[in-house]
Amino acid sequence: MEKFGEQRGVGVTRLQERRWNSQPASKKKDLPKRYSLVLPKELYDELERVADKRHTTVVDMLRRFVKLGLMAVQIEETPHAALLIREGNTVREIVII
Repeated sequence: MEKFGEQRGVGVTRLQERRWNSQPASKKKDLPKRYSLVLPKELYDELERVADKRHTTVVDMLRRFVKLGLMAVQIEETPHAALLIREGNTVREIVII
């Protein structure tokens, strides 16, 4: 089957495109979104090592990290709240820049 946008490297068939375009706008906004991410090899390798250690995937770890980051931003935006990390007797405040 011919692929739509094949010359640009997009892997969407014409049938998938027609199905997408036939969806009402209200339903489209509830569908999962895609995002392409390019990471330096060293960062990807570390991420893969962490995922393997936890018996999960790199994608799952990225989702977890994004959720943790969003939670950190929410805490930072809350008056009189702080995000703290305790390591033994040392406590550090995390500030999102």
